[in-house]
Amino acid sequence: MSIAEQRRRLGFSQEELCQRLGISRPALSAIERGKEQPRVGLAIRIAAELGAGVEELFGVMAGPSAPAESALGVYGEVGNHLVLRELPNGYLGGSWLAPNAAVGPRGSVKRIGDPAILVDGCDPILGFLASYLGSRLGRGFYWWSMPNRASLDNLAGERTHLALVHLPEGDIPDLPSGWPDPVPLAAWELCIATKPGNPASVRAVGDLFAPSVRFAARVEGSGVRRVSDDWAAGHGVQVGPGGFGSHLEAASAVRFGDFDATLTMRGTASALGLDCTPVAVQRSWLAYTHTSESDARVADALDEIQSRRVRRLLGVMPNYLGAA
Repeated sequence: MSIAEQRRRLGFSQEELCQRLGISRPALSAIERGKEQPRVGLAIRIAAELGAGVEELFGVMAGPSAPAESALGVYGEVGNHLVLRELPNGYLGGSWLAPNAAVGPRGSVKRIGDPAILVDGCDPILGFLASYLGSRLGRGFYWWSMPNRASLDNLAGERTHLALVHLPEGDIPDLPSGWPDPVPLAAWELCIATKPGNPASVRAVGDLFAPSVRFAARVEGSGVRRVSDDWAAGHGVQVGPGGFGSHLEAASAVRFGDFDATLTMRGTASALGLDCTPVAVQRSWLAYTHTSESDARVADALDEIQSRRVRRLLGVMPNYLGAA
């Protein structure tokens, strides 16, 4: 059985499966064509989404690209679902994250710690929040950086406990009927970030879409991409397909790559030494479901997030405008 065959059998497009997995379409295409061998954690997630066994889709996963021994990962329990992930990059989390599972090359899982609380979203403040909650409550909180749509898809599919959504100031999250009201988190400035000295003279939103400007767009499904698409349509143009998966990736493409400008968080632009022109305010919320709320550890975290202590901390975080 091939991945593409099983995907088509279930009626998934490549784009739909990519959103569920939080990977790019070129990455999935390379895996489907056998050009790339996914790491064990990703292979297990693909198999779970397609309702198939790892060995059915990938054989024994013992080729040169697969680990000969166990790989370290993180597992959590959302409702009745076991969720397994590879360790995220910890560059914004403020600390190295301790694994709580070992994954064998054939997909076997050995649990070596308590199940984690999983937090998905694109705002780097989640790295601070995960570290703070872990220390405060004595439990493992793990943050994965991903766009709004992928985060909410994971929440709906019981693949994460908490998902961040951010929207322009004045907008309200449009969540599925029956979900609890999301918890207001923070607000931050969206800015036009340009190379130091702004050599391309990008000073206003309309300049982003000039033919001579190389604009580093975010991936579809992200809150910033929604904003840039709306603004581009207002100027009679369209943003091209594809894009960067996170604020940091888009800003790094401007700072160190061939792109002239991007839309990103002011804090991310400042951290990379980019020139920054604020153009809007975004507000963020943490969404959850009754399934995740029924976990006492998640309920404790939600109470802590809404405490005066955390509200004060969020209010003085650099480059943030305080709690929403």
